[in-house]
Amino acid sequence: MRRLRLLFSLMICLGAGVAFSAEKPRVVAVRAQGPIQIDAVLDEPDWERAQLVDDLRTPEPVAGAPFPFETQVRILYDSDTLYIGVVARDPEPSKIRSEILRRDVSLRSQDRFNFAIDPFGEGRTGFFFSSNPNAARLDGLIEDGGGINLEWDGIWYADARVDETGWYLEVAIPFKTLTFDPDHPTWGVNFERIVPRVNLQGRFTAAEPAYDIFNTHVYGELAGLEGLDQGLGLDLVPFIALRDVRDKDQDRLYSKADPGVDIFYKITPSMTSTITVNTDFSDAPPDERQTNLTRFGLFFPERRDFFLQDAGIFRFAEFGTQTSRRTERRNGNPFFSRRIALAADGPLDIRTGGKLTGRAGPVTLGLLGTRVEGHDGINGKWLSAGRASVRTTENSSVGFIGTYGDPDRNAHNKVVGADYNYQSSEFLGNRRLDGSLWVQRSSTSGLDDKNGAWGARLTYPNDRWFWDVSAVGIQENFNPALGFVNRAGIREYRGQLRRRWRPHEDYWFRTYDMRIVPTITTGVDNRLHSVRLEIDPLFIDTTISDTFWLRGIYRHEDLDMDFEIRPGIIIPQDRYRMERVQFYLDTSRNRPFEFAVRLEYGRFFTGTSLETTFNFDWRVNKHVTLGGDYIQFLVRLPEGNFTTRIARFNADLAFSNRVFWTNLIQWDNESQLLNWNSRLRWIVEPGREVILVLDPSKRRDRRLQFDATRTESVLKLVWTQRY
Repeated sequence: MRRLRLLFSLMICLGAGVAFSAEKPRVVAVRAQGPIQIDAVLDEPDWERAQLVDDLRTPEPVAGAPFPFETQVRILYDSDTLYIGVVARDPEPSKIRSEILRRDVSLRSQDRFNFAIDPFGEGRTGFFFSSNPNAARLDGLIEDGGGINLEWDGIWYADARVDETGWYLEVAIPFKTLTFDPDHPTWGVNFERIVPRVNLQGRFTAAEPAYDIFNTHVYGELAGLEGLDQGLGLDLVPFIALRDVRDKDQDRLYSKADPGVDIFYKITPSMTSTITVNTDFSDAPPDERQTNLTRFGLFFPERRDFFLQDAGIFRFAEFGTQTSRRTERRNGNPFFSRRIALAADGPLDIRTGGKLTGRAGPVTLGLLGTRVEGHDGINGKWLSAGRASVRTTENSSVGFIGTYGDPDRNAHNKVVGADYNYQSSEFLGNRRLDGSLWVQRSSTSGLDDKNGAWGARLTYPNDRWFWDVSAVGIQENFNPALGFVNRAGIREYRGQLRRRWRPHEDYWFRTYDMRIVPTITTGVDNRLHSVRLEIDPLFIDTTISDTFWLRGIYRHEDLDMDFEIRPGIIIPQDRYRMERVQFYLDTSRNRPFEFAVRLEYGRFFTGTSLETTFNFDWRVNKHVTLGGDYIQFLVRLPEGNFTTRIARFNADLAFSNRVFWTNLIQWDNESQLLNWNSRLRWIVEPGREVILVLDPSKRRDRRLQFDATRTESVLKLVWTQRY
């Protein structure tokens, strides 16, 4: 703890001593005098009056170089809507990549335009919008620290077209979709155009490889926004789900209609309250199956809309939301919403729930409460969480978190915690430096001591040099019942050091990295439990973004008790040293067909294992996308051999950018379950949808035949009303 206090003092000094001083690029939005038709033609006179932005810059291979593809961006607004018009010239329009029509799917392989805004201008959070030449739409919430929650669905409009000179995009974002302070007319803004066939980006600001469009603290300024109207700030979202379930395993057969409603009300333009009644998650994507070869529990991400909306507000220290673009720490997370209303045998009903999220001056606030039905002898109860953070300087914030309730027991549980977060883009001149410190304590019936946890992290996430150091302590009885802990009674020390070289821009590869990542885990008594050392002597990214690496892995594990890795296969208590080698190849996403393969082989406790992963993504055309994964673990031990296999196949059909049909088929040889999740989604207009979900499961028997175990069919209608 003494070292933690020293780090805390150092980071406070850094936060107080470093300030932003560079002049930010600026664009002024012009008020439209007439109606704007969203048709990608840009022929209204107001577009000629708007300020022209055409000086985009590349972050790599040469930072700050002029973007070679002529791009014109203009921004208009009226009292209700923000408009963005884009002219994207291309000397070879036949090579423009636009195979995707479907909403809410990755556009990383596409020619696209990304637009991001920070309505509070504080460099903390924001909104992200992306579209391609088919007007396919992707959006998300940018979280404090640079994460992105792509599960957020805002109501906005886009149209696009391609001609012999390039492509055109017109976007309309209603102010009712956004959260902002009407008394603050200057917002943060960044935008970028991406041309995948040459792997080039052109940005409005932050044209450095260490940054991306999610780093809100280096945004430019969007000025001139005055007289904005959010209406009453009330959204009513009634829905009804017609459900038919045929469960052979539990001998249940029923059909029912489940009506419900979500109500969103902006108490202030920057503070939103949400009430949900009879919440339905039938249209949430299914979990992807995983194989566990460890002694510790697996982590599955949250996929339910009610909990994903504004999830970034509940982000604590280095614990990111599960949809973050970065890999974040999971063990020791004080709040993980998936613990609410998900039992071992499936989802539970949420009768009612509420949230309050938003800002009040320098304070960001999140309150959540849900009433969950009882199950398996556990009483129905309220489960709740609260989070508040205060911006102390331009670079730092202090936050607090608390949770109450235990979803798995009729017992008392609560957690309280505090964190300090620091982020600068001008460390040593123009370098990034991020850090966090946190402490937590749980209170659980029957566990009165050794119930604390703490952590510290400091990161230098820059291009040529990247380093990261962290330390975490989790006491034996630390128990966040609404969080995630799969290994208690430990201290973990982790580091990372990476050196990157960038050759001359006409080389066949863009970057060459060398990396070392040590992780040491001890008990709270400092007795060694495990060591993991990863060394990457070869990590190459080509100019078109093919990726290849070769990795050496050393593991040391002290098993203090026998470990049953599979039924009847027991690894005895002992000390184990394991040397492994890993090979990885991922072809570029900038081609219509992309595949990746990973092979890892070496010692595994008393024997050996070979891990094989293969996946592919084939964008056949703008209507059809196919993909698949195959994962196999071949384990050979003196105590017994076993093989685990997981297979997944995706088939997505887009009939237009409003009607699409997605299919996910999964099978694994341990459960012998074959599952097909099929969803047909019709966006009548943004915010109004019809969704049909079919979810049959079959189990393979000893005769190698598949028998139906459970089939669920849901027809859901969602109809948003805005006031």
